[in-house]
Amino acid sequence: MAFLCAGLVVAACKRDSAPAQPPLQPTAPASAPRGTPLTDDHAVVASGHPRIWITAADLPRLRGWANAKNPVWKDGLAKAVEQALTIYDTEFYPGGQPNPNWPDSGIDNWVRRSTEAYAELFAFMSLVDPDESARPAHVTRAKNLLMYVIREAAKGASPDPAKPERFRGAKFATYNRASAWGEGFALTVDWIYSALNAEEKTVIRKVFMRWADENVHAVTAGDEHPEPIGVINEPRILADKSRLRWTIDNYFTAHMRQLAFYGLAFDAADDPPLDPAAPPGRLGNTARSYLDNAVGAWLYYQYAVYEDPTIASAAIGVPASALGLASGGLSPEGFLYGSSIGMLHEALLALYTAGYRDTRKYGPQIGLIGSGYWDRVVDGVLHSLVAEPQPVPGEAYIGPVYQFASYGDTQRYWLMPDYATMFLSLAIHDRATGNAKRLDKDRWLVVNAMEGIAAGLSRRIANMGGNSTASLSILHFLALDPAAKPTEDPRPSLPLTFVDRQLGRVIARTAWGPNGTMFDYKCSWETISHQHGDCNQFEMWRKGEWLVKERTGYANDPAVLTSEFHNTLAIQNKTTSGADKPADLQWFEVETWARGGQFTVAQNAGDPKVLTSSAPAWSYAQGDATNLYNRPSRHGDGATDVAHASRSIAWVKPDFIVVYDRATTKSDNRFKRFFLVSGGDADVQGKLATFTTPKGQKLYVQTLLPANATSRAVKAEPFNQMAAGEPSRSKLMVEDPASPRDIRFLHVLQGADAGVAPAAVIAVQSSAGTPFAGAVVGAYAVVFPVDPNAPFTKVTYAVPASVTSQLVCGLRPGVGYDVALTNVGGNVEVTVTAGSAYKADDAGVIAFGGFAPKKP
Repeated sequence: MAFLCAGLVVAACKRDSAPAQPPLQPTAPASAPRGTPLTDDHAVVASGHPRIWITAADLPRLRGWANAKNPVWKDGLAKAVEQALTIYDTEFYPGGQPNPNWPDSGIDNWVRRSTEAYAELFAFMSLVDPDESARPAHVTRAKNLLMYVIREAAKGASPDPAKPERFRGAKFATYNRASAWGEGFALTVDWIYSALNAEEKTVIRKVFMRWADENVHAVTAGDEHPEPIGVINEPRILADKSRLRWTIDNYFTAHMRQLAFYGLAFDAADDPPLDPAAPPGRLGNTARSYLDNAVGAWLYYQYAVYEDPTIASAAIGVPASALGLASGGLSPEGFLYGSSIGMLHEALLALYTAGYRDTRKYGPQIGLIGSGYWDRVVDGVLHSLVAEPQPVPGEAYIGPVYQFASYGDTQRYWLMPDYATMFLSLAIHDRATGNAKRLDKDRWLVVNAMEGIAAGLSRRIANMGGNSTASLSILHFLALDPAAKPTEDPRPSLPLTFVDRQLGRVIARTAWGPNGTMFDYKCSWETISHQHGDCNQFEMWRKGEWLVKERTGYANDPAVLTSEFHNTLAIQNKTTSGADKPADLQWFEVETWARGGQFTVAQNAGDPKVLTSSAPAWSYAQGDATNLYNRPSRHGDGATDVAHASRSIAWVKPDFIVVYDRATTKSDNRFKRFFLVSGGDADVQGKLATFTTPKGQKLYVQTLLPANATSRAVKAEPFNQMAAGEPSRSKLMVEDPASPRDIRFLHVLQGADAGVAPAAVIAVQSSAGTPFAGAVVGAYAVVFPVDPNAPFTKVTYAVPASVTSQLVCGLRPGVGYDVALTNVGGNVEVTVTAGSAYKADDAGVIAFGGFAPKKP
């Protein structure tokens, strides 16, 4: 895994003839009474070792893959092992003796030489090295490294937390190091189990149980552990909705993986109850009791948030409205910390290879590995990538990279090597279960979409010395069958639109390929770490460049969190006490307060309300973000002056975006600003802003409302930690200097080739009925309700006769309407009333003229 910083709260394939493994049992509620342990005897299902990720039955095949004709072996894993051998002989055990200046400082954060990662690699080689005579030496190396750490850790946690001794820190098993390499300990134990004597197993178990207990109680970034502790397989543990959201946090995922691996590593014979009079499954009485907890509590939580809510509701027995917060496929944490989904699948794969497959025995959560969620994960990432890779200015050594539709904390604006973990783990399971279609997607992503694309694959596998990436190297070897044919890019076979409703996310295209245009929109809840104030954010990628784009970075600079850099509104708030700012404002909220942003990390007044819809010629979204701009009282000093904040936005393919924003405060003189970040350089002339990209494309932004708008463009400011490769260049701000209580913004954006002038744009205002407003651009008209909460009676508005296609947005979803068109002096008067000719879609949109669906 990548180095994971603390959350804000804390500072196409040919296969060999091996038979497919049995498929999962269909998802169904557990038959055992709720609250009972997973098994009566608390024994790990699989007998013998290895059983985590691989079994003894896999070894002949894997040893056959370890040959010079397999580039993943020859140029990847074998190179990693070669590096590791040199490092072991010169830094860890020079002359066959432990180095008194051990190269691993043993801290709980990132280290250059991770002892457990090297132990894991040698343990794996002890199983698959094609040279049988070399395997015993690998066992010795793995054991030496493992026991060096274990014997230090067995001394107990450091008495002085401020000065933790090597491998004894209170957060050694729960913080960034454990997220990056924590799986290495249990994998090593499992893979060399027969070489460990009774005394060694005893001391390892002692350490694993202490570490497991620390994971069970961890509060690393938020409420990221199940409560009540020790309660398993009971719906009541899902009652705390805030805690349930923290399930998605990367630390929660890492802790669950650790707990599952610790329990899977030990046989019952080597894991007697500490208290013989108590059940072995009582939490803390055996190492395997933590496996029960991992599945019965932690995975129970994860099933509740990642599985489709209607499926989870039927299986668990709680309302669907409380479930599925991350089930749409894209991680609420974004593309840096979203890589932690790979840790979840690593744990599920371990449970699968160890024999935990029957949902009737172990609960519906054990079936998450067979969920349709993983199809959505894969497709979500594929849809997020731009059409073609390109080099990163100043970092040519890494090779071409794929940029993506980004959100959340980001350090590098491309998919880092460790992001492949989830697809590698998926590929192993998909091969085992015969899921050929998804396996092709997995393999394409692993080989072609990561840093350096296909040309960099060997480097990504072999780079053991740089980042101690043992698991990444091993998973590549396990996932990439040397007999498989290269896969073709799967994206052209996908639909042009991807929707993650739980995240309020839409990604849509005109076509797959470099000459297409991509539009994305996002408006989600903002509760956990690494989420930004980006509700109602939108972007536009056209012919190889970002015309509209968020400003991507990492939130150690709190400006990154603010709405100012996410193509949405900034609205100034006010405290109820009259103070300049809330007394308990935290460091990461300072810029949010000053810049009128949306409050993150659960400091806001609640979730947004989002509606989305798409059709072949357009995409639409409406997001009410009012709750996100308000910060309720904590100590009698709340800030809830924002009465309304919402956006309606329509992308008319290929090049027009119409944006209508509403902002209302209870007080006068509260600024309300429209912000836009672009990949071009800006020139503002009155109500027209023109952005010119490095390749000469144009983005025209025409401001139609407010009437007294002023516009100003500047170069986008840098952050303390700007994402490497970030291409945005300029920032536009539009406001009414009078700062009225109630304001409407109306903008029309146009992407164009060099030399193409901006299209003529006309503002539209209703003349009768419920107030609507919008714009005509070329042959298209789009209108929205001025007040989305006002009851609809009818609406009448006029457009030029040249308009051939219209969208009326903000109507009642699923309700029927009639449309009357009357020629009036060269214009067309449009009247929409209740009726039956058109049925509003799920987002309240009716389309007619050229936009209307063709009848069969």
